[in-house]
Amino acid sequence: MKIEHLAEMVGGSLACDGPKAWSETSQPGFIQVPPGSNRTLFARRRADGVCLNATRGPRRGRRGASRGGNRPRRHGGGKAGNFDVVIDMEPKPAIQRQVEYYFCEENLRTDDFLQRNLDGDGFCSINIISTFARIRIFTAKLKDAGDPRPSEELIADAIRESPYLEVGRDSGHLQVRRVLKYSLKDISGGVPVTVKPSRASSSTKEERGAPCKYHFAGYCDRGSRCPNTHNMDYCDAIERQWMNPIGSGSASKTGPLVDKLKKICSQLGLSSPSLSYASKMVRSKLDAAQARTVGERQAFDYFVVIDIEGQHEIIEFPAIVFSTKGLREVGRFHRWVKPVNLWRGKSLNPRSDSVPFSQVLKEFEAYLRELGLVGRNSNENRFAMVCCGNWDVKTQIPKQCKLNGVSVPRYMRQWINIKDVFNEVYVSKTKATGMKAMLRRSGLVGTDGAVEGVHHLGMHDTENITRILLRLLEQNVQIGITGKL
Repeated sequence: MKIEHLAEMVGGSLACDGPKAWSETSQPGFIQVPPGSNRTLFARRRADGVCLNATRGPRRGRRGASRGGNRPRRHGGGKAGNFDVVIDMEPKPAIQRQVEYYFCEENLRTDDFLQRNLDGDGFCSINIISTFARIRIFTAKLKDAGDPRPSEELIADAIRESPYLEVGRDSGHLQVRRVLKYSLKDISGGVPVTVKPSRASSSTKEERGAPCKYHFAGYCDRGSRCPNTHNMDYCDAIERQWMNPIGSGSASKTGPLVDKLKKICSQLGLSSPSLSYASKMVRSKLDAAQARTVGERQAFDYFVVIDIEGQHEIIEFPAIVFSTKGLREVGRFHRWVKPVNLWRGKSLNPRSDSVPFSQVLKEFEAYLRELGLVGRNSNENRFAMVCCGNWDVKTQIPKQCKLNGVSVPRYMRQWINIKDVFNEVYVSKTKATGMKAMLRRSGLVGTDGAVEGVHHLGMHDTENITRILLRLLEQNVQIGITGKL
């Protein structure tokens, strides 16, 4: 491969004298390419292509003074601005190799920008990855080839089969982390690098056996390879107990629904506390007078909290209706959703009670009508939709409505992004980018720091988002609309 070709891939020109520019380096598997005074290139050969690692050195001014130096670069290159380029590969495998490089120890040990954007579980938002220059080139190629999906979904699809990476979702936003724990050491001194440690291995172990929402909604493409639970009795027990949480009516910690859930978990060998989590009613401990004072500050009488699930199409639609006057929830709604195109031609789970999204909207509106929130004699300005991020209401619901041939309900044309409100109250150098971060910062986690319930199960996530909402209300935060269609 020509040196000029390598230079073109990193957007610079190389001044070199042919083969003599290649030389061995102290880094195993790398060959140094010294193009000039401003840049040093390292080419690493692979069976499926050549990877180029570029390091921009300090530029010299008068009398050799450094100008610019080793400043971090946004595209994930660490202090020297390193990045890995995969040449002569198709866009999809190229994206996989590129993201694998970002999360390898070799890059993480110096990549300050990526380090700062890892959460406590080692996840980084794929939205951030999509801004990297090399990734933008590859996603643009996929879009030019006719793939209309957003860049985040293209990246997630490309790296999903990687044995080194794990794709997750936090409040509708795609995330990625490495599977193995970080063991970053400074090569010269053996000093641990200040990177937030990944709990990928332990977290994956805890989540193994979690309810498979795709199977419960109708179809799981992983089949017997799925690490999650496909037991429909387990699904039914979770849903029934969530719809009748502890503290509502006669439901108690030792009630029949809780006992049945724990019994099924024991039979299935699901020992993790999150998998046998018994849902609790969300309500304030303030007395009636204090709650009334808090409610009077709000522009809405009710908040309807949702957290829909489904990457390409909606598969789960949970909601909790929360009263600002009594600072307590007044009802819950849940439906499994049958996609339009996602499982076309597949043999669906016969025990799934999922229905088309158009029917879900009809049932949901009928439920809101029973509560007096919609209808002829109601004022729809009495309530507002609340979600964790803009994706649920701004993107996914309109997209699903279009697929199902229905219009977006009026009350879903504006919403409150709880993260925007939260980050204005809990000011920090780094914003809370997901539900887990907000729960931890507001002290709504267990003594071991664990989040209650099964993360990424819409029912439990909706309950946790409602708990965050309540915490903000108890702090006399005025909560208003943050987004509109």
